[in-house]
Amino acid sequence: MVSNYANALNGRGGDLRFGAGIGYTFYLGNQMDYELTSGFGSFNEYRAGQTVAFYKPINNKWELGGFFRNTSMLTLKSENTQGLECIFKDLQFSAQYSFNDNINLLKKKYTINGQLGIGGIYFQSRYFIVDPITKKETMNFSTIGYNFEDGYLGQKNTPNKLYSITGCIGINLGIRISRNVNLYLENNLNLTTTNKLSGNLYKRSWIPTDGYWYSGVALYIRIRRNVDACPRFY
Repeated sequence: MVSNYANALNGRGGDLRFGAGIGYTFYLGNQMDYELTSGFGSFNEYRAGQTVAFYKPINNKWELGGFFRNTSMLTLKSENTQGLECIFKDLQFSAQYSFNDNINLLKKKYTINGQLGIGGIYFQSRYFIVDPITKKETMNFSTIGYNFEDGYLGQKNTPNKLYSITGCIGINLGIRISRNVNLYLENNLNLTTTNKLSGNLYKRSWIPTDGYWYSGVALYIRIRRNVDACPRFY
């Protein structure tokens, strides 16, 4: 019979990788400006969020799994006089494809993976005015998901948080740190079927829909079952 080691190389050794990471999330849509804000009063578009994920290899090329992301994003627009904020949770099923046939990180110390995912996003958001002199918020134009909390109501308001379908496409670099510990640099573009991540209830255009870009780093523990250091036949 084929050895356990050979089975592992073919993605059948019972591997399962799971881990967590942190990264930055940036708003994408027709409400964005193309200059990131980091030193305008207390406003900072570089917001960190958390991701947890797991994957199971199918063969040398493919693995299936999913991820859960809990984060928020902010963008200022129109010369920093208007702001958009979204707080959300994103759950997606995901497939990853290794371009160098090394999904298990056994043949080489690195893998370059393409990623596709689909799932759902649950969010609250708001569209607000900023005083460019005091660099502080003055009022909300519109809000989604704040349920009549004092100080958050806009001229338009949807009290409940909203759901939307979301999907991602990305590219990730995996690096083997040790036999069971891997580091991944993750980058993906996430698109939704809603135009309300901006919190702007006045917006009518659905082209393009709202989305976000995520860039982060994650540490994974890989569980290997019955993989021998040297080939052994039974």
